[in-house]
Amino acid sequence: MNLANMTRNMADDVKVTGVELLDRAARMKEDVARNTEAALDATARGARGVRQVTEDAIEDTRHEIKQHPLTATAAAGFVGAALGLAAGWFLASRHRCDKCG
Repeated sequence: MNLANMTRNMADDVKVTGVELLDRAARMKEDVARNTEAALDATARGARGVRQVTEDAIEDTRHEIKQHPLTATAAAGFVGAALGLAAGWFLASRHRCDKCG
């Protein structure tokens, strides 16, 4: 009789533990879903903010170019020349190093 009671108690304990584990798993699933949704919302808000800042910068650049076309042209030419010189110097220095070693 005592063995039957012990077996019954153990079975009840296993059932309770199983139910507790299932409840805990369900809560964890809800937490993960809620946190994932919050992260996706935050990412979407950030992307909208970046898009707005980019559109504002483009609009400001267009306005400045319209207000000062000669300065914009000179600046673009200077930047292009500087990038061309830097690229030429970089490629020439790589070519010299290839001959050395």
